[in-house]
Amino acid sequence: MKFIGYIPKAMGRRLRAQARNRCGYCLSSQKYILGVLEIEHVDPEALGGTDEEENLWLARRLCN
Repeated sequence: MKFIGYIPKAMGRRLRAQARNRCGYCLSSQKYILGVLEIEHVDPEALGGTDEEENLWLARRLCN
């Protein structure tokens, strides 16, 4: 997975709402971890993944 440098704020809000502010790997809530959950690719761009909303999710830095 690769960190997304910039996404529209509205898309970021939708992704966080859909994930209920939880890491896609360990399901830890944002309020219980240090740092900010990052928006990343599910399928890496190098393997044909896109920047479409369906291919993005939240992840803790430690989990990625």
